[in-house]
Amino acid sequence: MGEPIATVGDLAGICGHDGTNWEKILIDASKRLVVAVASAIASDVQLHGYYDGSWQKNPLVWGFSGTVGEFVQDTNLDAGINSIYGTEVPGGEAWVVSVTLGRMVSTTISDLFLGAEIAGADVWVRALYAPTSTYWYIGADILYLGPGDRMEARVHDATGGDVLQLRYGGYKMKLDL
Repeated sequence: MGEPIATVGDLAGICGHDGTNWEKILIDASKRLVVAVASAIASDVQLHGYYDGSWQKNPLVWGFSGTVGEFVQDTNLDAGINSIYGTEVPGGEAWVVSVTLGRMVSTTISDLFLGAEIAGADVWVRALYAPTSTYWYIGADILYLGPGDRMEARVHDATGGDVLQLRYGGYKMKLDL
């Protein structure tokens, strides 16, 4: 239970903390929230949040900055295990890849994997065993890539001269770190 109104006095109602004191949130006669807007905001004002035990500038501010899409292929695979890679995500960006497609042209390939290399580790959204040659296969999940990450397709048991293709698409976001 809360404190009686007589005990809290002017703070009865909804309050907010300004960093030093609790202040009552004000409502006007039309029952609308009263908001004070600074007439001039300094150019260094940033979004802030509570991180690592203190209030500080928000370390990530996300914003849509364009689409991303690429078609990558190797038309002359070596025998054995082969991977092909998309372009690395550049510094200052994150990519959200919403569609991943892959196919191979071969009679010997036993496995086809679609995914990404994220922080140096392979993350697969689709693994196909005994895939059909020339069929396009779609990855099932959205992938979130940061700087240095890249899309990847891999096959096992290729014969020299086989073909591997990777296509993906999504959108880019600029990071303000």
